[in-house]
Amino acid sequence: MAFQRTKILILCKTYPSPSARNVETSCVAGMTTDGRLLRLYPVPFRLLNDQSQFKKWQWTEEERQKLIQQQVQGDLFADPEAVALRTLRKLPFDFHYRFRAFTEPAGHENRLKIVDWEAGALYWNLRQRHGDDWQPAFRDKFGTVLPASDLRFLLGTIHRFPDQWLIVSVIYPPKQPQASLDLG
Repeated sequence: MAFQRTKILILCKTYPSPSARNVETSCVAGMTTDGRLLRLYPVPFRLLNDQSQFKKWQWTEEERQKLIQQQVQGDLFADPEAVALRTLRKLPFDFHYRFRAFTEPAGHENRLKIVDWEAGALYWNLRQRHGDDWQPAFRDKFGTVLPASDLRFLLGTIHRFPDQWLIVSVIYPPKQPQASLDLG
């Protein structure tokens, strides 16, 4: 297997799924400097030590090499902290976006499941802070705040269900600081 060094901007990190072969995995995808989309899979993200983990919007040259190293070595040299990792909490709900594309006729609605890590993490954080009253804050973020931004969906499928499209990432690019003009 040949490896190629490529600079990747991370756009997607899905909520972890249990895996018979890999304990658990997350789909990670990004964009190269020349605009090509790449999928890095499987990534045992929660099993990576802190200095190997990465975030959305982070260029991942060094992180990509750490992922490759982790996958090549397997569990033989697993980080002791990773072994003590808490059991993956399954989300008790599926989250979906309902939308109509501009090109579709009125009355047509799409409904796609969100598997973005951010949705799962937000659920658990809000559940911890607000208990059973987590829904208003969740709906505000995913139903009002994100749609009001330059929201885009990164779609993907999974091997077992190749015809079922999922929102693997909600993308709302960070705002660039605007240059100020000093007139004097």
